[in-house]
Amino acid sequence: MRFALLALLTPLCEPAVHAQLLSDFTPPSGAVPGFPPEEGAWRKRILTATSPDGLDFTRSNRVITDQANVPDLVSDDNGVLYLYYSGGTVGDRRNVIAVAVSSDQGK
Repeated sequence: MRFALLALLTPLCEPAVHAQLLSDFTPPSGAVPGFPPEEGAWRKRILTATSPDGLDFTRSNRVITDQANVPDLVSDDNGVLYLYYSGGTVGDRRNVIAVAVSSDQGK
């Protein structure tokens, strides 16, 4: 899965355009040390889950990223997945919106 940081949320890209996105950060692993114990993106983890009906989910142990919160997954007409989320740490930035783009169904 490729990751790209977006400064602004823009309309979904055409397939030829999304191929130009380059990864500009490595997803973090683990919680941010020294952050307050309150809830926040710095203490969350996004995992994959599957559901046959959208009501009952089977959680997997596949980690998408740590230090992330409020995910929203969108699929375009070509099957490209866009996972938008609030990132506690994204590269050298804190508390920003990030997007993971996958053209291989999240593999």
